[in-house]
This record gives sequence, C-alpha cells and structure tokens, in this order.
Amino acid sequence: MRTELNSVFALINKSQIPTGILDEYGYGLMEAKSITSQDTLDINSWRALYYSLFTARIYGTQTLPSLDTLNARFEQYTGSAIQVPLIHYNFNGLKSNAVSSNLLSVQNQQFKDVIGRTQSPYSSHSVFAAALSKAVSYTGDVSFIVRSNLFLSNTGKTLSQIQIDAGNGQGWKSQDKYSRPSRGNLLS
Repeated sequence: MRTELNSVFALINKSQIPTGILDEYGYGLMEAKSITSQDTLDINSWRALYYSLFTARIYGTQTLPSLDTLNARFEQYTGSAIQVPLIHYNFNGLKSNAVSSNLLSVQNQQFKDVIGRTQSPYSSHSVFAAALSKAVSYTGDVSFIVRSNLFLSNTGKTLSQIQIDAGNGQGWKSQDKYSRPSRGNLLS
C-alpha cells in the first residue's frame, strides 16, 4: 500500500503541505476529519485514529512516536488509575475541488502541482481525541491519569485542565475520583 501511495503523491511538492501530515497519504483506519466532539472512542478506536495520523506523515519531522514506543508508554504505568491518552493534532487534506479548480492535476494516476496556482490545494484540519485505556472498574470508584508522554500534539498548546462527565448526574468535574460512572466523557 505504501508503494502505491508514494507513487500517487510522487510528483507534488510535499513542502507545501503545512503540517507535513496529509490525510489521504495515511492508511485511513479512521478518518480524522470525521471525528466530532460528540464521538466516543474506545482505546481500539483511539489507536486506529493514531495509526491513521502516524501513517499520514508525508513530509518533515513530526512528533508522533512509533507504535512500539507508544505501546511501551502504555506498559510503563502499573498503577490502578485508568490512563487517558490524548491526541491533539493539526493535519492537512486535499481540498475536494483541488483537481476541478486546477490546483492539482492528475496524470498517470499521480497528483501533480499546477504551476502558477493562486491558492493551496490543501485544507487545514484539527483533531482532538481521548480514550480510556481500560473500560472496567471493579470497585465502582475510578481514578484517571493523564500522563504527559501520552498527550500527543503538534499544536504547541498545553493542557491546563481536564474535565470528565462521569455520567453520575454531577456534570463536568475537575477532580481525581469519580464514583460509579455509568458512562464517562472527556472534555479538554
């Protein structure tokens, strides 16, 4: 698959992709553009989203660690609190009208830059996603931990607060323990 994608994008100037991450270049297990604030991700969906971004790296140096490194980070923590990995990434995608507006051309199943175009063929996007590393609490009381090495971002922004709605009727809270959550949602 990578060989085909390399061929499709071989003729474009990749340095014109501002983030160096092009959605269409990734393997697309989960489309990052489709994630909304209403979506609930389990850890497997979060990993699929991460992998989609990881494989979409087309140019430059991105701060996405390898999958082996990411998995090792999950294994490092042995406490009872549930880890909450976070992704906050800017990325680019091809504009839906890039070819019809003569921003890119297609020759021999390859995209090619159009000389003298007046605008970029790439749209800008951002995704924020969080998940719980495990979905079970045997005691009814749950503690969450957001570790800095599981906050993956290229935005330059930092977290100042995490709020969780534990589904217990108390609404969004910034605290360490939540009693008997029926469903948890995260908000940054």
